[in-house]
Parts: sequence; C-alpha cells; structure tokens
Amino acid sequence: MKKVLLICAILLTILSLNGCSWFNKAPRTLDQAQTKEDKLKWAKAQVDNYFAYTTAKGETDKLSKLSDADIYYYANDNKRYYFPDLNIFKTWFKNADINTIKSETKEKMYETALGGNVTLRPGTLMMTETDPKIYLITGNGKMKIFGNLTLLEQLYGKDYKTYIVEIPNFFFTQYENQGAINQPEEYPEIKTGQTINLDKNL
Repeated sequence: MKKVLLICAILLTILSLNGCSWFNKAPRTLDQAQTKEDKLKWAKAQVDNYFAYTTAKGETDKLSKLSDADIYYYANDNKRYYFPDLNIFKTWFKNADINTIKSETKEKMYETALGGNVTLRPGTLMMTETDPKIYLITGNGKMKIFGNLTLLEQLYGKDYKTYIVEIPNFFFTQYENQGAINQPEEYPEIKTGQTINLDKNL
C-alpha cells in the first residue's frame, strides 16, 4: 500500500511540474498555455484581472479639477492628462467621489503643461456611436477588434454588452487599431496593478 501511495505521489509531482491543467487553474504566462483549453483559461484570467482591478493607493491624490467635467491626472512626467469623458474616468476610478477631488484655479493648473488625454483602461470593451464593432483596449491608446463574438461571450459572459463603454465618435481617433482578436492567445495580458503612469510608460 505504501508503495502505491509513493508511486501516486511521484506521478502527481511529475504531472504538476509539467503544467498539467488539472492542477493549474490558469497558466501564469501565455507561453505555459499549450492546449486550447489552457489558452482559454489564460485569457479568462486576464478578464478576471480586469474586473478585480482596484485603484492603487495614492492615485486619487494625483487628480485635480476645474469642474466636475474637467478632471486632470498629474503624471510622473510632470504633465497633466485630461479625462475627455466621464466614462473614461470611471474605468480608472470607478469608486471615486468627484466631489472630493481637489479643485484648482485655471492660473494654477496652467502652470503644469498639458501632456494629452487619458485613454480607457486596458481590458475595457469599447464601442462608438456609429460603429457596430466591439473593440478591446489593449493599452496606451491601442485597441483590437473583437472579431470572435463566441470567444467574447466565453470570456465576459452572455451579458458582455453591459460592460461595453461607449465613447463619442470624435474620441475614436485617439485609439490605434492593431488588428483583431479571434483566438484566446490574442488577448492581451491585463495587470491588476495598472495605473495611468504605467499605461503611458511614464
């Protein structure tokens, strides 16, 4: 009996070291995903990371506003970045109370150079007013078309439409199209500790 248990333990160790999907809920990296099932698990883990996101400590201290509709983020490059749309703001600060963001005068704010606009957080599903396609934000103003709607439903669920952020047409040109997502391995890596500074490589 002891020999049988010992053999089973050895086999279990070998299988786990080889990355068997029985023991790993999702591969830690895409390179570890060898099977189609594992690739789907890896992509689903990235979506889970997106939903598990919480605003990093101290990030709200980098916000300032002229009004509730004019909110800025002060980045590591000593420039301020504008949130062109409240929906974009909410992807980064979904639980922030706008009323608690410090206000500044135009004179004080304009002492800091404008660096550009804040774009949607990586992992966000996006549409525009006149485009039926669904896009996924991959990071730093880049996006991919979700060409496989079956995969989209597998990753986000049947109610995926409730997670889509619609932006005005004139903001669409800020985003660079980098192709389509048709397979799980084409989904980008989503980090839970993402910040605007990291997204913009600042």
